[in-house]
Amino acid sequence: MVRNNGKHVNFGKEWFVQHPWLHYLENEKSVLCFTCATAFAKNLLNLANTKEHAFILIGFKGWTKAKERFKLHESSHTHRFATEQIEHATKSLGINVQVNRQQQQEQAANRECLRILMTSIRYLAAQGLC
Repeated sequence: MVRNNGKHVNFGKEWFVQHPWLHYLENEKSVLCFTCATAFAKNLLNLANTKEHAFILIGFKGWTKAKERFKLHESSHTHRFATEQIEHATKSLGINVQVNRQQQQEQAANRECLRILMTSIRYLAAQGLC
């Protein structure tokens, strides 16, 4: 139960189901948009037209109109942009991981070739052929 202007307003647990991006801040008795706050923390919202600081930094506490504000935020440019940026960053990370794995495999193969060459040179040197 949350106190709002002297009234007790129940924080709806169903809000988490309807809006999985919600993140409840117990100490502040407010909610943030986890998606937008994460994108902001990673500096991915620099190109966003507007930033809804209530859902990114401060914490939203307007419980009497919460459902309407959640829907507005979810359809806002900031939220959609943050979602796209995080998805893009995640996909890019996946590509980077694939490239790194490919490089590691190539390095391992190159090391093995170098080991064989060095072994061959040592053998030839020991035989006096080098």
